[in-house]
Amino acid sequence: MPKTARLAATASRSGAFSAAMRQFEEQIAAARVVSAVTRPINLYYGLVQAGYAVAAAHAADPWSFSRHGLTVVDTAPDLPTIAVRPESRGAYQVVSEATGSPTVSGPVTIGALWRSLPGVGDELPFGSAPDPATMQIFPELTYHQPEPGGQAFRMKVYVDRAMPDAAGREAWFKEFRGQYPGLSGWRLAKAPDAPPAWMGSQAPYDPFEYIREDRFNVELEHDDPDPRTSRTHDRDIAFFDTIAPQHRYRHERFLRPSIEGSPPPSPLMTWWLLLYTFSMLARYQPRKWVSSLDMDRSNVAAVINHALDQAIETVPHLVLEALDGQPHLLGRPLTG
Repeated sequence: MPKTARLAATASRSGAFSAAMRQFEEQIAAARVVSAVTRPINLYYGLVQAGYAVAAAHAADPWSFSRHGLTVVDTAPDLPTIAVRPESRGAYQVVSEATGSPTVSGPVTIGALWRSLPGVGDELPFGSAPDPATMQIFPELTYHQPEPGGQAFRMKVYVDRAMPDAAGREAWFKEFRGQYPGLSGWRLAKAPDAPPAWMGSQAPYDPFEYIREDRFNVELEHDDPDPRTSRTHDRDIAFFDTIAPQHRYRHERFLRPSIEGSPPPSPLMTWWLLLYTFSMLARYQPRKWVSSLDMDRSNVAAVINHALDQAIETVPHLVLEALDGQPHLLGRPLTG
């Protein structure tokens, strides 16, 4: 149990925390043994109970809730274009505030939420909608000796689309930068310091690097916001945490696109929106939901199953971080 002043303040908070966490654990255990036909119901209502525990531990009074705070706009469209929106004040709003997550202010489609999820939206598309999607970045970090302040921060972004031709790159980057809140202040990188003369002539520097027909990376740079302070590894980490925080695994950072022109909800609250919508379909539109799981007829069946498998592993991790108020980063397991 997290040791917070709010939990210690009243028996109602501490008692609600313990009971809600027990329900969360049992719902997650149940989700592991049922199929995707009913799994989103266990996952969502388990997450709501975890949210109740988070609110008991961290939310200001009044901290409890009795509404979802959400509604599905229309269940008729294809799954990726079904939209969810806030309604009144309920669990979604209370837990978002308790965890410091941005919220959505209007309808947002399931496809857009999916594409914004780190480690998910960049792996498997949901529907035919184009970019923007979450993308992994690789920052250049100071590792050994401190370096003088004032040097530009640099990073590479891996983009899953065909590389723009040379004439269209500036226009492409201007549009691209506008889709990602974390790219404010970034520009296409210029050539690094000239190489020593003994290295001979070098090819002209190009921030764009072709990887394959549908993927490239681009190197970006950002002025040092505190040019009088030496660059150290810890300072570099703190800077990149404001751009693209590490997500679940050490050294894995993702740029997330805006949602309806605003910063996206946290990964935990993005899962909340997705699982709410899936659970509402499973409960109140069972025919549509079960049809969407048919591998022979549905083009989103594999994505839905992947999402629910991911949720079983990811949601408890994100709940732990929300309860403790700090990240718990894992080492990426080795694969053969």
